[in-house]
Amino acid sequence: MKPTAPIALLCAVLLSAFTVTTSRAQIAPSSGGSGGLGSFADRVQFQGGLSLEFIPVSYVGTNVKFFRLAPLLYGFHVGMHYLLAQANDQVSLAVEPGINFSFNYNNFEGTTLLAQVPVYLIGRIGSRATKYNESLFGFGLGVGGNYTYILLPYYDGFDISRLNQGFLAPSAMAEISINPKRQQGGALTLRFHLNVIPYETDFTEVLPGSSTKRKLQYENYGISLLYQFN
Repeated sequence: MKPTAPIALLCAVLLSAFTVTTSRAQIAPSSGGSGGLGSFADRVQFQGGLSLEFIPVSYVGTNVKFFRLAPLLYGFHVGMHYLLAQANDQVSLAVEPGINFSFNYNNFEGTTLLAQVPVYLIGRIGSRATKYNESLFGFGLGVGGNYTYILLPYYDGFDISRLNQGFLAPSAMAEISINPKRQQGGALTLRFHLNVIPYETDFTEVLPGSSTKRKLQYENYGISLLYQFN
């Protein structure tokens, strides 16, 4: 899945909206509130909430598709949204680092653990464009990178083995926000993210009396429900 065309289109829409809006409003970094970027406190939004992650692991170049169809991983996400530019509190560009921890457990294979550190460059329109925006709805689009570490148990036909893998992959996200009270803070954001290019790595499959060198591919899809703290 390589949604390059929709991503390019959405980037163009955000860029056009930002260009039109900034042409009508002067961005003044020294002033606070809706007129510019203001202080560090004016630029920062914090968020946290629940996440659901899915990381299918598949063979590359074989007739067998999935090496391990990983379980759904349940966890939480926390992040910081740092404003880089804005216009009229309606359109903004920001950088957003975050941390995600997820897990799954079953009696047969044990515990699957996942830790992620995504960093996105995000454009937003409407709600959550800045912490002073009071729109009911908002939309955001981001591109960046996502570092992932996964501890994944699997049954190899004889015993329970484990994959320990860390990797960095380009990532994209899209989100929609709603602020029911139309006030500063308290907005809810539903976010979907994916790794645009799956990560591939060499893998040696060891069985009693034999070993086979293969290549594995890691994908990642996730959804989060986040609450904006101010």
